Amino acid sequence: MYRLLGKKRLDSEASPAVGEAIVKSDLSDHKRPDGHSVERFDWLKFLEFAEYHLQQ
Repeated sequence: MYRLLGKKRLDSEASPAVGEAIVKSDLSDHKRPDGHSVERFDWLKFLEFAEYHLQQ
């Protein structure tokens, strides 16, 4: 699907470790402990991802 939009998949098939994130890519992924909710960590990674793409 992403290829149709001219975007690349993540370089790795493996998910990042808990507390880590893949940000400088066409797609982003991050893991944190504490289940499925939206926390400060999530927003910080989202903003980092957005900043990376807006500065290109």
